[in-house]
Amino acid sequence: MKYVVITGDIINSRKSQFNKEKLESKIEHFNDDLKSDIISKFSVLKGDEVQGVIKYNKNIFFVIRRLTCCFKPYDIRFGVGIGEIDEIKSGFSSWELNGEAFYLARDAINEIKNKKKKDIEYRVVFKTENNELDQKINLFYSYVNEIIVKWKNDTLEILTNLEKGSNHEEIARLLQCYPENKGKKLESIRSNVTYKIKRAGWYKVKMTEEILSNMLIERKI
Repeated sequence: MKYVVITGDIINSRKSQFNKEKLESKIEHFNDDLKSDIISKFSVLKGDEVQGVIKYNKNIFFVIRRLTCCFKPYDIRFGVGIGEIDEIKSGFSSWELNGEAFYLARDAINEIKNKKKKDIEYRVVFKTENNELDQKINLFYSYVNEIIVKWKNDTLEILTNLEKGSNHEEIARLLQCYPENKGKKLESIRSNVTYKIKRAGWYKVKMTEEILSNMLIERKI
């Protein structure tokens, strides 16, 4: 059975005023929110490294996107390994597990660190048994990741509510209750919501995630 191991580390953590306790709190909420997709909870080790195991299903890119946003404002890179795991032990941290998927994830993150080409910047690299598929996934997803890392917190809130099923007007009504929007007309706030969703490239991101997920699942790595 295949699993997905995601190993990440914060770039230049010593220079970014890294707060380990604050990050651990955010990861705890992340684990709760995405528990249906998580096999072994994400946790921090060595101060600035994070790792977890998720199911090999169509939500892979959804989880990676949410994890990337969870780490904001820190700059992070992820190695994603898809393969076998020696044994899944209930209650064990991913750091205590072993297997092919872990080796692939580590190889992937080392590839990012050691990459000499500067023309394309990779912050997420996939490793599977299919090198041709890896090249396609990594190239296409590099463009998606470039979009995601530019999302600001206010845009993230809008997109999170949109993904949960709220429409533009419902999101606008929610934002109208915020102090900074006091006195603003609902239509004005709604127009701003629509503008930020479009500017964020949301529908392109979602469509690309779906296509890449299908590529990973249908190829039966």
